[in-house]
Order: sequence, then C-alpha cells, then structure tokens
Amino acid sequence: MNISEKLLTLRKQHNLSQEELAEKLNVSRQAISRWESNQSLPDTLNIIQLTKLYQVSADYLLNDEYDYEEDIPIVKYATDQATNRSVMEMSCILSICLSIISVVIGATGLFISKSTIMTVISIILSIITVACFEASLVKYGKNDKKVYRSRFYDISVWLLSFIPACIVTGFSDFLVWSLLNKIFSYSAFHSVLSLIINLIYFIAIYLLMVFVSKYFIRKR
Repeated sequence: MNISEKLLTLRKQHNLSQEELAEKLNVSRQAISRWESNQSLPDTLNIIQLTKLYQVSADYLLNDEYDYEEDIPIVKYATDQATNRSVMEMSCILSICLSIISVVIGATGLFISKSTIMTVISIILSIITVACFEASLVKYGKNDKKVYRSRFYDISVWLLSFIPACIVTGFSDFLVWSLLNKIFSYSAFHSVLSLIINLIYFIAIYLLMVFVSKYFIRKR
C-alpha cells in the first residue's frame, strides 16, 4: 500500500472530507486530492501534521512495505510483548488456582475421606499444573522467565509441598490417630506429647521440601 492509498484510507477512517482535512492542515483541497491520487507527495511539515492527526508513525506513511501500523517491526515487537505479558499474568493466576485446588483435593483425601485415589489425583494435578506453567513460560515468557517463575513458585511451592510432606511423614494418619487416642485413652498427656513431636517432625520435613525446591528453582 503506497502513501496515497494510506492517506485516502486514513481520511475515510477519521470521517473527514477533503475540505475538512485541508482546513486542518492549512492547505488547499486540491493538494489533498493530488496526494490521494498519487500526483504529488506532502512535504515534511505536512507529513508531521498528518502523523499527529491520524496517530500513526512517519515510517508507516512513507514505507510501502507496511500495510498496517502493526507491521512496523518496533510496533509489532511491542504488541507481541504486551500480548505475552498478558498471557503470562493469566498463566500465573490460573496455575496458582490449580495449585490450591490440588492441595484441597489432596487434603480431603488424606484427612477426611482417606481416599488414595484423591491423593493420587492431587499429585497428578500438581505435576500437570507445573508442566503447563513451564510450557507457557517457554512460549510466552522468553524475556521475563525469572520474573514469572519467581511469582509462581514463591507461592505454589508452599502449596505443592504440603501433600508430599504429609505423605512422607505419615502426618495425616498420625494426626487422626492421636486425636482419637486423646479422646478415648486415659493417657492424654502422652497423646498430646506425641502429637507435638510429630507436628515438629512434619514442619521440619515440610520446610525442608519448600526451601530445597526453591533452591533448585532459583538455580535454573
């Protein structure tokens, strides 16, 4: 698309007649007509005024290779970057939400229903969540990987480490057993002491998992 075609298209897009445009630029209507019929070109001052009026760049007007403003490499790059940032922001939010859902399912399976299937589903969902986030990071987060990885894992590592820590320490089984024992056994002190010791053990393993995971994530 040459400059005359662009000028004609832009004028129509802005609902301006040749007379109205001529008045804004302080030129004759015949000058506008010659520009749009490719009989002459606007001078430098008029090019500057046209870019301001139509909110386009001089590169777009003067370069026949660009049919749209978005075709200009710098503009296209900026547009792509904005799109990628939006996608990654949404990916972080959705991934964290899936991490929360995963923990809820796993906790329900461990503490309430005692369902191995729910626990397995929780672990699988956690793996899928991390895999999907990493895939979106590779495709859309090329220039800001560290930023988005930090945003996601700083929160999700605390969520996703909970169920594995419960499984490793057997904390869920012990917690239920201790509470029942406290209710029905005369040795309440022993039950409480055992619960406290097991709780400390669980917290130690949980924190170890969190910080080890963070260490390896930051090394990437």
